[in-house]
Amino acid sequence: MGLLTPLYIAGLAALSLPLVFHLIRRTPRGRESFGSLMFLAPSPPRITRRSRLDNVVLFLLRAAALTLVAVAFARPFFRDTSALDVETATGRRILLVIDDSASMRRHGIWPAALDEAENVLHQLRPNDRLAVFACAGSMRCVWAFDEQRQLPATSTAAAALRRLRTIRPGWSTSDIGGALVQASDMLDAFTDERPTTDDADRQIVLISDLQEGASLDALQSYQWPGRVRLHVHRVGPTKTTNAAPQLLVDPDQSEPGRASPRVRVVNASDSAAEQFQLRWAHGDLPIDAEPIDACVPPGESVVLSVPRPAAAAVDRLILTGDDHSFDNTYYVAADEKEPLRVTYLGADAADDRSGPRYFLELAVASHPDRATHLHAPAADQRLSFPNEQRPHLVVVTDAPPTDRVGELRQYLRNGGTVLYVLGRGATAEPVSQLMQCQGLEIEEAAVEGYVLWSEIRFAHPLFEVFSHPHFNDFTGIHFWHYRSVSIPPTDDSPPPNDDPQGVQVLARFDNGDPALLHQSVDAGNLYMLASGWHPADSQLARSSKFVPLVLNLVDLHVPRPMKNQYRVDEPVTLQASNSHAARTLVKPDGTRINVPADQPVFRDADQPGLYRLTDADADTWFAVNVSAAESRTAPLAAEDLEQYGVRLGSPVTAEAEAERQRRLVETELENRQKLWRPLIALAVAILLGETWLAGRLSRKQRETPNAGSN
Repeated sequence: MGLLTPLYIAGLAALSLPLVFHLIRRTPRGRESFGSLMFLAPSPPRITRRSRLDNVVLFLLRAAALTLVAVAFARPFFRDTSALDVETATGRRILLVIDDSASMRRHGIWPAALDEAENVLHQLRPNDRLAVFACAGSMRCVWAFDEQRQLPATSTAAAALRRLRTIRPGWSTSDIGGALVQASDMLDAFTDERPTTDDADRQIVLISDLQEGASLDALQSYQWPGRVRLHVHRVGPTKTTNAAPQLLVDPDQSEPGRASPRVRVVNASDSAAEQFQLRWAHGDLPIDAEPIDACVPPGESVVLSVPRPAAAAVDRLILTGDDHSFDNTYYVAADEKEPLRVTYLGADAADDRSGPRYFLELAVASHPDRATHLHAPAADQRLSFPNEQRPHLVVVTDAPPTDRVGELRQYLRNGGTVLYVLGRGATAEPVSQLMQCQGLEIEEAAVEGYVLWSEIRFAHPLFEVFSHPHFNDFTGIHFWHYRSVSIPPTDDSPPPNDDPQGVQVLARFDNGDPALLHQSVDAGNLYMLASGWHPADSQLARSSKFVPLVLNLVDLHVPRPMKNQYRVDEPVTLQASNSHAARTLVKPDGTRINVPADQPVFRDADQPGLYRLTDADADTWFAVNVSAAESRTAPLAAEDLEQYGVRLGSPVTAEAEAERQRRLVETELENRQKLWRPLIALAVAILLGETWLAGRLSRKQRETPNAGSN
């Protein structure tokens, strides 16, 4: 026998109150003195009859009815009608997610995380189902649900804990949002043959430092399942001061090759210190130079110049003064710019500020990733383009002789890029030979005032950089003079407004004449500009569009140099190799990886440091650093997750969970038996009998005085 709400039974004690009040002998309270009675001896009243109950049966009936009502409200049930085995009747679905990102490498955090995991695993019951995942940049399975089937129920926790102790924190960025989305989807779709009592038994247990830099973006558009609960076990260090350096490598801020590059120092918002030092080093050897002091208040960042030591090779910047060193080193690869070879065929001198060469040199010299070498051969010098010295771009501003046209044609066939600028007095013969166009006509156009560019093909890769509405306005560039180009269609070519003889018109003047044309010549590309960019012809060179247009022309047909700065787990774009042999990549820990010659991307940059890529040509170095987000180590409130719709739960002990399960089973038994119904029915029957008996006794008392009077 059992009761769901035994507190109602305590109300039965009130049944004794009428009996107690009836049997208590009431004596007068207080005493009044009268002067006329002061000489008389006291004589208390003599009791001739003791108190007794008049109607015992009525009292018992009423007490029985109240007892039955109280017991009915206590909701009794019989335990022996069903086996109450809580350990095997129900089971939870628990997915343990442990954060192993770079911030978990702080002193004391990982051992605390393993202790939390051990406590969670020891709370498992035999019928619980368990899976363990590690999360940083991605979710990685440590212990799967199906592995539990192969072990006794009592061995699951120990086996999962042994597996968990084999992993260590890595260097990846914490993506808590992505991990929770994957875990909740996995739990929501999980089914097996074991019973469960309610939806709250699907639980995600997250063990993490839950730092501010953890990404929660994946939760913004995610609908959290209603039957999944998240239990957060936060771990943290005893000392909280953490700062990190970040070299500014953005071209518009700083360049790593500068003598005094700018460095941003970020201090976590929960730090207890604000004084730090920066120094350069090469490998494990510090450079003999005075460290730079940096004062950074908690929660703020400071940008300062850190001069490189003169005549010293450095490959890293080290910060000291905080409590945690996992993000104190910023690695810097040698900043060697790839050469950009440009051949200029024109009559104007380099110092002629009114000629096109002057503006061209300024444009190509501003390339952020390349060192420009512009070569202008003499008019009678024969052109030779060996593979190792072949120019990336040839610019023609004066009509070349016939022999040079043949050399340029061969250069185009080998994959070169030629920009042909039609100057004053340009003739159609060399251009026609170069383009292999029939019936090409070029003549000086008559311009009244100026013309503008219109009908620009922004879908073409050359103009794609200007496709945004903020940058696609070319109406401020005036052209005073230009050359009219006419390319008649052949029998098998489309109308002139399309691409006659395979020549694309990328831009037109506002009167409809072609302004910029493009033709693919075998493996090469030929661009023809109908007007010069120098001031005598137009305002193009002095506009904000000129430099991006020239640099985009270079980058469009020249392989971009390999970046030398990456974040951990960021895909590394490898530079194309001239050799077909496999390349070797050496990681910071000395691991050697063979990289096929045609592999364009390396995706295993999983640790910070300097990487060396070796092929038949040369060695290429690039640096990999910890993400700046991992340095934001101040704790994030678990309640902030609720703003994304996450349903939080409170962790419970095994005893509390067993008691909850026992109450659920007892409630199920009581709902099935419903013993309160017959108890209420019996109480109503007793009250009906008590009412009948009370009425009969009342009539009898009224009849007794009448009989005596007769």
